[in-house]
Amino acid sequence: AINVRVQVMEPTTFVKTTDITGELVHKDDSKYLYSDVTGEVTAILVQRGDTMEVGDVIAYVDPSTPGAVYKERAVTATTGGVVQSVDTYKGHWVTADSTPLFTIADPSNLMLAIKLPERYISMVTEGVSATFTTVAWPDEPFSAEVTYISPSVDSVSRTVEIELGIESDARLKSGMFVSVKLLTGVFEQVLVVEKDAISSYLGEKSVFVIDEGKARRTLITTGSESDSQAIVTSGLEVGDHVVIAGSVVDGSTVHIL
Repeated sequence: AINVRVQVMEPTTFVKTTDITGELVHKDDSKYLYSDVTGEVTAILVQRGDTMEVGDVIAYVDPSTPGAVYKERAVTATTGGVVQSVDTYKGHWVTADSTPLFTIADPSNLMLAIKLPERYISMVTEGVSATFTTVAWPDEPFSAEVTYISPSVDSVSRTVEIELGIESDARLKSGMFVSVKLLTGVFEQVLVVEKDAISSYLGEKSVFVIDEGKARRTLITTGSESDSQAIVTSGLEVGDHVVIAGSVVDGSTVHIL
């Protein structure tokens, strides 16, 4: 007899996830910093990605007019955060409280942005959960939840922009690329088989079912799949013992380990 391991068919819940890549980005709640005087920018002291606190000197502006005494005025940060963009340059003429010099974002206020292929749109709604991992912490999943789905499909990429809310975590940084597992289906009371147990026979899918101590080839059809499992839509019944390990052929005498 050939030693085999089996999987007993029992109704279960099957969770379908879709793997996709995404990027951590700042939420669109950025603030602008201005000079409180009109004049020419003479120095810029910060660059994109720098962190600033309230009161930090971030630039200098010369408000003097021709013939007047030259005197630079310091531009200080009125809010803290990360410099998302530098919107000025040396020699730039700026108007007091009108011309944006810098765009600042809250470093803790991140979201996950993904571009979902069009074929998955019907499977995703607001509130759907997901997990994601980063290159820096590949073995630690972080949680996310869909908060926004774009009403339009990109005509070139055939994708839909989706935003997911995430919990604040100091390890997560804007610009990180992440691997996302998005929940795209939950199936209740279904039979699920290990994909390793499935083989091809005359162009159809089949498994070996134990019947009175022998392995019997049984044709099946399958539905939704994950990396390792598939829903069985026909061919198997509750209580069937399916061979998942052991080299057998149709009619082999087996011993279940």
